[in-house]
Amino acid sequence: MAKYLIGIALGCLILIACEKTSAPLGIVPTPEISPLSGTYLSTQTVTIDCALEDVIINYTLDGTDPTSQSSVYSTPLQIAQATTVKSIARKKDWKTSQTAVAVYYFLVSSIYLSPESGTFNSPQYVTIYTVDSEITVHYTLDGTEPSEISPVYASTILIDCNTVLKARGYKENWIHSEIVTGTFEFETLTPDFSQAEGLYYNTLAVALDCQTPDTDIRYTIDDSDPTENSALYAEPVAVNHSLTLKARAFKTNWNLGQIATSEYELKVTAPSFTPLPATFTQEPAVTIFCPTPLAAIRFTTNGSDPDAESDLYTNPVTISANTLLKAKAFRAGWTLSNTASGNYNLQVSAPSIAPPGGSFAEPQTVTLSCPTPGAQIRYTLDNTTPTENSILYQNPILISTSKTIIAKTFKTGWNSSSPASASFTIIPLQTVSTPVFDPAPGEYGTSQSVSISCATQGAVITYTTDGSEPTSTSLIYMSPINVYQTTTFKAKGFKTGWNPSPTAVALYNINIYHEPLILVQGGTFSMGCTYGSGDDDEFPVHQVTLSPYYISNHEVRQDEYSAITGSNPSQFNYGPEYPVDNVCFFDAVAYCNLRSVYEQFMPCYEYSGYGFNVADWPLGWNTSFHNNIICHFDFDGYRLPTEAEWEYAARGGMYSNNYNYAGSNNINTVAWYGSNSNGMSHPVGQKAPNELGLYDMSGNLWEICWDWYGPYQASTEPVVDPQGPPYASDRVFRGGMWQAAENYARVANRSHASPSNVAATYGFRVVRSIVSN
Repeated sequence: MAKYLIGIALGCLILIACEKTSAPLGIVPTPEISPLSGTYLSTQTVTIDCALEDVIINYTLDGTDPTSQSSVYSTPLQIAQATTVKSIARKKDWKTSQTAVAVYYFLVSSIYLSPESGTFNSPQYVTIYTVDSEITVHYTLDGTEPSEISPVYASTILIDCNTVLKARGYKENWIHSEIVTGTFEFETLTPDFSQAEGLYYNTLAVALDCQTPDTDIRYTIDDSDPTENSALYAEPVAVNHSLTLKARAFKTNWNLGQIATSEYELKVTAPSFTPLPATFTQEPAVTIFCPTPLAAIRFTTNGSDPDAESDLYTNPVTISANTLLKAKAFRAGWTLSNTASGNYNLQVSAPSIAPPGGSFAEPQTVTLSCPTPGAQIRYTLDNTTPTENSILYQNPILISTSKTIIAKTFKTGWNSSSPASASFTIIPLQTVSTPVFDPAPGEYGTSQSVSISCATQGAVITYTTDGSEPTSTSLIYMSPINVYQTTTFKAKGFKTGWNPSPTAVALYNINIYHEPLILVQGGTFSMGCTYGSGDDDEFPVHQVTLSPYYISNHEVRQDEYSAITGSNPSQFNYGPEYPVDNVCFFDAVAYCNLRSVYEQFMPCYEYSGYGFNVADWPLGWNTSFHNNIICHFDFDGYRLPTEAEWEYAARGGMYSNNYNYAGSNNINTVAWYGSNSNGMSHPVGQKAPNELGLYDMSGNLWEICWDWYGPYQASTEPVVDPQGPPYASDRVFRGGMWQAAENYARVANRSHASPSNVAATYGFRVVRSIVSN
């Protein structure tokens, strides 16, 4: 029995020994920390997970390596300052995992000024906006960079003189924001004149005014520019002779505004005749009148121009023969009046025909009459003009078949009358139906495709758009007409052997709104990659000088495009605020010319040999590869930006902070691109603007430029207003797009495509040259 118990005990010891010396089951997987390491703009909720169940996760937040004694993870961690999270996972009989590490930094988000930089005509209250109420903003007003000892922004800042405002956001244990800069300049307004310049027929008293308070207005009347020593305006300026009046407003510590200029000329009013020149059936007595006081009237009846030696008018002039009467008014010290002239003729009255012609179902008895005593009426029925040898009218004329009566009156010693005619159609005629317009006339916010129809089969429809009455020789309606500006149509139906239809009138009031463009001041900048590393075609970096121009603050929207062209080709047709896509270079050129015509600017684009009207360009012009589009940069219409204009504007122009992207070094604040777009474009203006207030110049859609694509040319001198190579295979595209990586959204990045390529990633924005008159 004792040996048996000893055996059992030894067996147990052997089993225990085996258990203690067995190998681990495996290594616990490394924990997963989410989100990943990075720099964030807000507090992050951090979770730690392990692929193996029933593990214990230990973690540290002070950068030390975690052990089994470190804090045990149970619920998500709230990380609100720079922190290094380390964690391990443990499980009984398993080997402890490797250490997982995630490092978090926090960046104060951008701050914004309202208003932004600019030139103003009145003091400005500037507001500084932040997206986080815990951000403290420090600012300076002397152009120096703000620090944490600079003044703290608490309420709007009054700026009433030339000032550079700089501001930066701070938050404890966070990286401070980028500096935002606003440059404010003040300029006096141009004085106003109470009387517009021009030609006057009386003396004037011109009052001067300036909308800028507390200014001194100084003026000259000798064509010299006003200075601080010129006459100080106190009461209206008397204009009693022809002169040039100039005025300018002055105010201490403000920039000088523009000089207001008006030229005034005093001239004697031209005489007038009563009765007016005409053909008369009896001798008229003509009265000559001039409203200018003290003016002397001189006249001639022989066709010569009156001068100081001509007859002086004192009494009405009796006209006893065909006469060319001329008169002119004189007054010392005034410009002579224009010459008034008129032909006075004596003529027999034209005959009257009753009834006055028309379509009739039965024969007509026609009578002729003339109010001039002693006149003879002669007529024809063969469509010839009557002479003194034609049939003498004595009794009413019976018209039993279709005829045209032409009649004329004669009297010895008088001019014969003009012929009178009347056509009589005896067979009854049908009338063509009135044309109908579709869509109905009215107010529209987009261009319209107008169709005209007529219920009468075989009828030809003619129409006019200049207010004139349509005739059979007017424009013939063939196909729908694209109406992109306010237009009044008149249409009429014609058919051989029928009476023309009544005239149909249709007014289409097209009212398309476009936001005003942004002024880009000219300047010199470094074009190419100036931030970090770039692609080969972004070098060499070279100096470019640009003249000032206007640019739209967003890509052309779908509502703007369809309003001008009458169509919307976009793939992302989700609303009017989305940028138009699925367009090519040729589509953008056509839009620019059509919008220029609508807004009454001179179109910039000419198709070689075919002019400026897109409708006149040859079939297929917008599908084939060619170099026939000519851009007139000295015209004031809409056009695509040059590549240099695009990059200068994207960089922020003269206010550039040399950001990598348009308006920031943080792409997520200014651009829709592959990592945040959700695979589509977005409405314009949802991201932050750049220094000029321009939206989406990084990301959203590729923006088509004017230039042919080619390498940059090295130059030691600044290139002035470059327009790209003369010819190549592709046009330049800039700015990246919703599907591309962040590298393509850099302001220096360049891309290119054939001018006829169409894609849902292509869009454009427009510019206008500043043209001096």
